[in-house]
Amino acid sequence: MRTFAMLITFATLFGVSSAASAQTMQRGTLSGVITSASAFVPQNSSVGVYTTPSGAKAARFILTQVCVEDSKEIVLSGNTMGDIVLDDDCTTFMPGIAVPVGEVLSFSEQNNGDQSGMITGILSKK
Repeated sequence: MRTFAMLITFATLFGVSSAASAQTMQRGTLSGVITSASAFVPQNSSVGVYTTPSGAKAARFILTQVCVEDSKEIVLSGNTMGDIVLDDDCTTFMPGIAVPVGEVLSFSEQNNGDQSGMITGILSKK
């Protein structure tokens, strides 16, 4: 719970304007349907990789892992969240990032050649 409060504080201080809600964790685990999506990103291009469900009763998407060919060459971003920081070629988020409903997640290649990337997360009923 402390980590969540720190993330909320960080988001508030730095002007993040979108909020996401997700299920409450019980006994340290999330439940739902594991979902993965991948995309090929040509040089100097952006490609949408996944759009989260939308609507009041839609499942919420919790981003748990992003794997890319080279984390220095490709960026994952959301249309309202902005860039999602990747610290390695396979970055795991524990317990996960609650992504807003209707968010379009895209990979952008940074002028160094074609890249591939994949995201994995959990679709969780609220």
